[in-house]
Amino acid sequence: ILNVQAAVYGDEAVAAMSIVSRIVFFVIEVSTGIGHGFQPVSAINYGAGKYKRVKEAYRFTTVVAECIAAAFVVVLLWKTEPVLALFRDDSTVIAMGSRTLRWQSVALLFVPICSCTEMLLQSTGQKLSATILSAMRSGIYFIQVLLILSKLRGLAGVQEAQAVAFILAGVSAVPFLIAYFHRLDRMEKDRIHRENRRELTIMEKIRENIYRIGIPLKVSPLKEINSYLIRGTDRDLLIDTGYRREECITIMKDALKQL
Repeated sequence: ILNVQAAVYGDEAVAAMSIVSRIVFFVIEVSTGIGHGFQPVSAINYGAGKYKRVKEAYRFTTVVAECIAAAFVVVLLWKTEPVLALFRDDSTVIAMGSRTLRWQSVALLFVPICSCTEMLLQSTGQKLSATILSAMRSGIYFIQVLLILSKLRGLAGVQEAQAVAFILAGVSAVPFLIAYFHRLDRMEKDRIHRENRRELTIMEKIRENIYRIGIPLKVSPLKEINSYLIRGTDRDLLIDTGYRREECITIMKDALKQL
C-alpha cells in the first residue's frame, strides 16, 4: 500500500520509500532480536512465580534496545545522504529519501518499547493484548495514517506516515505496560502472602493420624519439602526428613512439638 501511494509521485518516490524501509527495518530487526532473547527469560521467571524478575528483565531489555536504536539514529541522522547513496546513486531518490529517513530515524526510538512490551505479553500468556499491540504496530495505525496523510499532505504525508505510525504504536504500548506491571505487582504480593501463610502453617492434618509437614527451602528451586508423619499406637513413621540443614531441623522440631 505504501508503494501504491508513492507511485503517484513517480518511480523515484517508490525507490526512495523502498530503500528507507529496508534501512529502517534492518534496525528494527536488531531490536526484535534482542526481544527474542528476552522472551525465554520472561517465560521461565513468570512460570516460576518470580514476577519481580520479569519486570527487571523487561526494563533491562528495553534499555539495551533503546540504546542500540539511539546509536543507529545518530548515524542515520548524521550520514543520511551517504547511507542512501549506498543503495541508489540518484540525486532525486536521495532527496526524497532523506526527509523520509530522518523522520523514521527519530521515530525508531518509539519502536523498542512497543516490541518489547509485545514480547513481554506474548511470553507470559497474554495472547489477546499481544495480538492487539502487534496489529497496532504492524498495520492498524500505518494504513490509516498513510491514507489520511497522503490525502492531506501529498508526498510529505507519504514520507511521514510510517514515522507517525511508529510513534502512535510506542505511545499505545505504555497503557498496556502500566496495566500489566500493576497486575504483576498484585501477583507478587499474593505470592509473598501465600509463602508467609505456608511458613506459618508448618503442620497440616490430612487424615486421621496423618500429617503433612511443609519445610520451606529458601535457597532451592523446590521451594518446599513435604514430609509426612503417620501416628501409630506404639511408634510413629516420618517419611522424608528433609535436608540436613539447621533451618530444616528447626522447623521439623517445631512441627513435632505441635503434636
